[in-house]
Amino acid sequence: MLDFLQKLLTLFLGRGIRWRLTIWALSLFAIALSVGVVAGYMYMVRQIRQDAASLQSELASVTGERIHNFVRRKIERFSDTADAVSLYPLGSKEQQLLLGVLVKNDNSFSDASVIDSRGMEVLKVSDRRVYFPSDYTDQSQAPKFIKALKGEDYISSVHTSRRNQPY
Repeated sequence: MLDFLQKLLTLFLGRGIRWRLTIWALSLFAIALSVGVVAGYMYMVRQIRQDAASLQSELASVTGERIHNFVRRKIERFSDTADAVSLYPLGSKEQQLLLGVLVKNDNSFSDASVIDSRGMEVLKVSDRRVYFPSDYTDQSQAPKFIKALKGEDYISSVHTSRRNQPY
């Protein structure tokens, strides 16, 4: 090992001043080039992270807006049906048909019911099962009934179907 170092030192120092200055200049150039590459790499990594964060933020905003519009359209559809249902007597066949049309034509709704002012279900429709009057329940303590009495919209938890459709 010592022999190798002596040969290297002799090679470096044994030549003239021009050789030593060339080696020093090449060494300084290599150091400057390395610093430039590292600085450029760090800058690019930071830019890529900022751009990725910006893109994710934009995608989240667009997705949020799409979800908001989707829910708003469903509320409007349900509200329109509720207005039409309110034109008929509680529990009538007309109400049942209107709710049935909503549930059958819009797969976002799996069940719909009409609740009287005391919180008792007087009509219940589903696209998956048949309800009988014995299946009607007291909803007077349910959050959906309490919010409806206050004039607020109630949105239940959202589930997805096998085809990833929300309902």
